[in-house]
Amino acid sequence: MKLIQRGLVAGMRRALFGGCLLAASTGPVLAQEAGEAAEGKGPAAEVEAATLDRIVVTAQSRDQELLDVPIALQVIDRQLIADLAAENLGDLDSFVPGLVVSDSQPTQARFQLRGISTGDFAIGTDPAVGVYVDGVYAGRGGGLVLPFLDVERVEVLKGPQGTLFGRNSAAGAVSVITNRPGQELEGRFKLRLGNYGKEYLEGMFNAPVGESAAFRFNALVNRSDGWLQDAATGKDLNGEDDWATRAAFGWNVGDNTQLLVSWEHEKLDQRSHPTIGIVALPPAPGLPA
Repeated sequence: MKLIQRGLVAGMRRALFGGCLLAASTGPVLAQEAGEAAEGKGPAAEVEAATLDRIVVTAQSRDQELLDVPIALQVIDRQLIADLAAENLGDLDSFVPGLVVSDSQPTQARFQLRGISTGDFAIGTDPAVGVYVDGVYAGRGGGLVLPFLDVERVEVLKGPQGTLFGRNSAAGAVSVITNRPGQELEGRFKLRLGNYGKEYLEGMFNAPVGESAAFRFNALVNRSDGWLQDAATGKDLNGEDDWATRAAFGWNVGDNTQLLVSWEHEKLDQRSHPTIGIVALPPAPGLPA
């Protein structure tokens, strides 16, 4: 037994001594690599830190970075809106988890956040999800799926927002922020064409007025023949015939004071979405088969 114990002790001593030599030999190498990285040499210096874009939101009625806002918040910027060719809020719910927009009835759009919505469209009923444009409450459902016109971003705030937005935001709030008039003379024109007679035209003109004020004007026209056909009459259904205009005047009154006056008018000439059946219905008497 003593011989076995002595053998084990000798083996442990050799292992510990070898580990000390290994640590002593690798220590200077690690120090050398760290020194080369600090001097701009070696593989560690070739890796550059990636910086994310700074996202500024106004969810709490002041400019803040998105990471500093303690709210379940999702932002859809103008680049994403352009990439998706989104024309109104009904085109964005597939890209915002928890948001559902039922716009089958243009005058009775219903918003749902986290499963909470309001099915009553009476004049005295407040919706569960409030929609705001530049901080102003958009009102009833008939004006919530109007065309996007010079939108900078859309902020979707999930959860009760009564403290900052009012009692009509029990489930959340959708805040639409438009582009402010700037101090540069600029203009933009966009034309998008598609099948079924799709025509989408949008224009913008911005002009400074003095050193602290500016004027901005936008207009759009959206038309299409529709991609559905009535089996009984042969007429095209689900078409579009919309137009909208917007004028805004911005004035930097002082270092901490800004004035924004805007006017917007839209017109939607469309019917409710048609009902599609699985089995074709027989034609009505007197109509072609």
